[in-house]
Amino acid sequence: MTSGPEPTGGYLPIEDYGIIGDLHTVALVGKNGSIDWCCIPCFDAPSVFGALVDAGRGGFFRISPTDEVSVDIKQYYLPQTNILVTRFLAADGVGEVTDFMPVEPASSGSPRHRIMRCVHVVRGSLAFQLTCQPAFNYGRDAHSVEVTRHGAVFAAASLRLTLFSSVAVHRDAGGGVHGKVVLSQGERAYFLVDSAPAPDTAPERDLAAVYQAELRETKDYWRRWLAQCRYHGRWREMVHRSALVLKLPPDFHRQATNATPSRARKMTLSTRSATAE
Repeated sequence: MTSGPEPTGGYLPIEDYGIIGDLHTVALVGKNGSIDWCCIPCFDAPSVFGALVDAGRGGFFRISPTDEVSVDIKQYYLPQTNILVTRFLAADGVGEVTDFMPVEPASSGSPRHRIMRCVHVVRGSLAFQLTCQPAFNYGRDAHSVEVTRHGAVFAAASLRLTLFSSVAVHRDAGGGVHGKVVLSQGERAYFLVDSAPAPDTAPERDLAAVYQAELRETKDYWRRWLAQCRYHGRWREMVHRSALVLKLPPDFHRQATNATPSRARKMTLSTRSATAE
């Protein structure tokens, strides 16, 4: 069994979530490797992952060591970014899940929103399992599931999500897909959830190349933005982290009545700090 944060009644404490975003919307990532809250296409749209408030029907995208592996868990951000790392430490190995959303300028009005995930084993060997079960419109809208050679397509009347996966996935009984992979030191697996309305096609480059390119661009964006901060006092690290979190939702959505990420942001300010890469 996985140690660390244990859900109470199926729910993690709110302080056990980190937050990522693309200036249009945000996603909450639990210390158990599960994305339990995300609204697409914008901050106050209906959720596609909503297990934070309805563990049974809300939808989630979880990547974590298999149930038989006992692990300790740590979560942190890459310095000066909103790129989140969840680290799993087990007797047989150490693995990390890195999560971020490529930044779309708030003024772009782009219909495309992406969540990028990478599993990386830094020591030893670990078996990971993944389950992606979106639930459209707070779980009220039915959707179809099509497994493809690139991953899977989830289509509801109002929205379409494509999962690109470097790991083979199989349809499950919960309206989603699942998969399993064993990685050794230095090996990686990549995942991309894309809301683009275009037909299902492979990424323009292989998934690893897409991920690495977007990772570099996202790092650069957050570090360029943070370089504008003129505070250099003793609380610099905390000020920087607070600024990065508060930058995530766009200005024109800050008055929205979406309390769930707001609560998470408050907890993030008090519990997260950047550490060494």
